Amino acid sequence: SQARGPIQWIEMCTVGYCWDVMAQDSWRALFRHLSHVLSLEQPMIEEEAELFAMLLQAAQEGEDDVAAVASEELKGQGAGCGSCKGSVAAAETFALLCHLPLGQSKEAQAAGWESEVRSSCLTAVLRLLLASGAALATATSANAELAKMVIERRLSTPAFWQAVGEACQFAAECRVETADVTAAALTAMNQWEEAGSDAIGALYALLLTRS
Repeated sequence: SQARGPIQWIEMCTVGYCWDVMAQDSWRALFRHLSHVLSLEQPMIEEEAELFAMLLQAAQEGEDDVAAVASEELKGQGAGCGSCKGSVAAAETFALLCHLPLGQSKEAQAAGWESEVRSSCLTAVLRLLLASGAALATATSANAELAKMVIERRLSTPAFWQAVGEACQFAAECRVETADVTAAALTAMNQWEEAGSDAIGALYALLLTRS
């Protein structure tokens, strides 16, 4: 099961029921926590994406043992993105915040929700999604065994990735408010040569997977 810190769960419940009466200092503390946790997840998934890009190149060069190499490398990376304590609750809390009418909360606005926090956290989750898609795209291009490894890692942390998806859905639903953030994330993905896939390829891989 995925790790969920009890303090983070209390935090999320507090937001869900008391967002309209929370003080500015409480919002600032929450925003700092969310930004910190989500920023820790990004390097893990990007490292994984670059690993599968290298394995694809090795497979194209005729190496036969790429699956064994992948297995060993992934063991060294640990359980993967979304498995750290508190990461699930942080992602779910951010997804919840995206769908709350925080424009009505002067305290949340004063703490930087629309001016800074929403954009920085949304950038992080969009990059998580794109990096995950890149890993799947390159793994699928290499062989079915590598693709299965990527899918199994995502299925081992389903709640985290569901929350990431819900937050990204907010970006799709609120295109005007999030246009700059989305464009920046797509541009960064297209400029990330080590990923072995552009943004379109990453998104198509996610769209076409059956799991």
